[in-house]
Amino acid sequence: MSAKANRISRILGIDFETANRTRSSACSLGLCVLDFPSGAVLEKKQFLINPNVQFDYFNTLVNGITPDMVKDAPLFQDVVGEISSRLIHNTIVVAHNAPFDISVLRNSCDVAQIPVPELNYFCTLKLSRSLLPGMASYTLPAVAVKCGLPDFRHHLADDDAETCAKIFLHLANMCNAETIHQLSLRSGVWFGQTYADGSYSSCHKTREPQIDLPDDGSDILPECSSITPNESNPLFGKTVVFTGALCGMPRTEAESIVAAAGGVVGKGVTKKTNFIVCGYQDPAVLNGHKKSSKLIKAEQYAADGCDIQIIPEELFRTMIS
Repeated sequence: MSAKANRISRILGIDFETANRTRSSACSLGLCVLDFPSGAVLEKKQFLINPNVQFDYFNTLVNGITPDMVKDAPLFQDVVGEISSRLIHNTIVVAHNAPFDISVLRNSCDVAQIPVPELNYFCTLKLSRSLLPGMASYTLPAVAVKCGLPDFRHHLADDDAETCAKIFLHLANMCNAETIHQLSLRSGVWFGQTYADGSYSSCHKTREPQIDLPDDGSDILPECSSITPNESNPLFGKTVVFTGALCGMPRTEAESIVAAAGGVVGKGVTKKTNFIVCGYQDPAVLNGHKKSSKLIKAEQYAADGCDIQIIPEELFRTMIS
């Protein structure tokens, strides 16, 4: 048996408004859940947040939120669970200019000293620039008009979240995509991921779109229940370490497949590591370095004669299929 990896069933549009220029000053969170692919609005909410910081006049001018409006509102750590509780049934998170919203999420979690919700996300700004070339402006209202969506109240967080989710649905339909892997391949924009420890990979463009790219079955993954340890499997008895963001499956799923095949998942690279699977090396995460510390260490061990192979994600997918 096999199953579609990352088949989208719901879209969670999010939008943060902030009290000032700092990315840990969230004062409002808008959420909108759409069914995929019908586009039916399943839920739409806005939550005011008390950021416990000074408000900037310009931010209030833009979003209309004042200190008096949030003085009795819950703190960020009491609201962020509204995102986590909706990450079910292969929900994909979307935001327009996602680097801003994901940064607010990560920085606010850091200040509150709580884990970051683990999620896959797309930036509709990057998707629209890739799939709707030639527009004079790619603001949320401009893209909404291009996609034939009705007027909305810009900078009202729940309206922005709904419009963003509907833009994503329009662009996914343009690509005839059912999974995040298909959409990544056809749009030329790879999805991003966040992890509980605050690390992340950015949503980024890798090449020009290929909307008519046929479904070659590359997003079909074996179910762990159908895999049994077998000495003929190249992963059997081997220690496998992952580095970078995997584009075709969640890392947790890849690790489960390795374990089901009789392999061992390593958290760090040692002389006993046999394979290091290399995903996307995100410059935004590497802090000026060209490679992750795991990859650098693996190259050093390989040069010293250790039995370690550095393989791309594509080869790993071939090994497990």
